[in-house]
Amino acid sequence: MQIENLDKYEDRQVTLNGWVAGKRSGKGIIFIVLRDGSGYTQCVVSEEAIGEKMFELAKQLTQESSLELTGKVVKDEKQIGGYEIQVSGLKIISISEEFPISKKAHGVEFLVDNRHLWLRSKRQWAIMRIRNRIIFSIHQFFQEEGFMQMDAPIFTGNACEGTSDLFETKYFDRPAYLTQSGQLYGEAMAMAMGKIYTFGPTFRAEKSRTRRHLTEFWMIEPEMAFYDNDKNMDLIEDFLKRVVSDVLRDCEKELEITGRDIDALKGTLKKFPRITYNDAVKILKGEQDVNGKYTIATLENDLENTLEDIEELKKEIKEREEKIKMPGIKKGERNFNRNKLDQLINEVKELEENERNIPQWIESARNFEYGNDFGGSDETVLTRLFDTPIMIYNWPHQTKAFYMKRVENDHALCKGVDVLAPEGYGEIIGGG
Repeated sequence: MQIENLDKYEDRQVTLNGWVAGKRSGKGIIFIVLRDGSGYTQCVVSEEAIGEKMFELAKQLTQESSLELTGKVVKDEKQIGGYEIQVSGLKIISISEEFPISKKAHGVEFLVDNRHLWLRSKRQWAIMRIRNRIIFSIHQFFQEEGFMQMDAPIFTGNACEGTSDLFETKYFDRPAYLTQSGQLYGEAMAMAMGKIYTFGPTFRAEKSRTRRHLTEFWMIEPEMAFYDNDKNMDLIEDFLKRVVSDVLRDCEKELEITGRDIDALKGTLKKFPRITYNDAVKILKGEQDVNGKYTIATLENDLENTLEDIEELKKEIKEREEKIKMPGIKKGERNFNRNKLDQLINEVKELEENERNIPQWIESARNFEYGNDFGGSDETVLTRLFDTPIMIYNWPHQTKAFYMKRVENDHALCKGVDVLAPEGYGEIIGGG
């Protein structure tokens, strides 16, 4: 029996196995938030219901202790998941030692060093469940579209696109590299199967701690015979919309836990603008509008709003710091203000980063030279005027891979396409 299925057992007795995610006590009563990997639920342990001996056992439970609970499923919309368990019996499996991850703010280094435990926290749990749904949706989409999944080797003899940022190792007596792409293998596979996709680990030997770089990630690479670039863009758009719609439908509670802006995701379900490279350069430099808005003016307004927000947050930080120092303040109120203070300080750090970045983005956009590839800041500026991913196509051929076909009426351009996501995420798909 798992927590995610409680709605099927309303007013019935169930037995759950899980871990203590949270606990609070009152006179003769203990409230336990139980997690089992499928969800969370509140369990009410009453001394009157289970007896003194078993109630004393419940008092011993610490965060992440494992136990078995039996009780009645009762509908309660106010509780997490909409149900709670009125406990009639419990059995301790193991008492946990002090759990190192608490509700207070932890640094990234600490959390990464304790990632095996950090995965148990609610937000990380939600992220992993969303990731799982995305992977399932990817396979569903391609399988339903008649694609064959095939696998490319992880060891390769050379770079795929000429980069030197590869992890080198010895493959018997010859040098070999961890793959940076399954694409060249995929092209050969498509000549046999028509439509294929590979979905596997990919490696980049780039020392980076930005949101845009990973040394290892899983990449989806479809290859299709007899497709032109319009068909390619149609497939890309259908693919992204399918994945996002599946996640919106099936991961509502997980998205809520992560604090994700659902409205921003819903923008992905609208028609994607398709913009030529030539027009994208004009938009970037503030020479062409998008629905009456210009990039440079929009960014200047963003900077002004950022400075105002920083001042407002610093004012609130000062007020809460003074409140914490007040004599006689209750412990609960002090802790609430400390947690809020940590949150506000992090918000200020993010805004101050924008304060530093926006002038650089404006300068880069103004001075962009036609024929260059777009950098991370250029992508951020371009997508600022859109609430949906955009497709930029027909690129100068020197910016793209050698194998991309030239545009028939302009051989200076090639039939490549980059998909740029809004909110500063930049390029998420490239193809041609």
